[in-house]
Amino acid sequence: ASSSKAAAAAAAAAAAGQPKAVSWLLRLGAHGSRRRNRISRTERSRHAILAWRLERPYLIYCAACGAVTASLLVWNLVKGMQNNWNLPQWQHHRWEEVTEVSIG
Repeated sequence: ASSSKAAAAAAAAAAAGQPKAVSWLLRLGAHGSRRRNRISRTERSRHAILAWRLERPYLIYCAACGAVTASLLVWNLVKGMQNNWNLPQWQHHRWEEVTEVSIG
């Protein structure tokens, strides 16, 4: 019986031009009072961020950040070995600092 209700709700949503799958967060309190029906801005923001994290562009973003971080690590290891790990004479490059700050 509940599956037929869900199918009917999905058909009604499709007929109304709404997407087939409705977010579980947006369905919270659907059968409650008007006051419980409202979802706070914080909850909507949290849902938007969590939904974004589950998509492919975020995975690509994380992979790119990981690749840049790994290249910075390799750069610093190579420079350290060239400098014999003499930290007082370590020269920082502007692009390196900007990249570290933007990633971090």
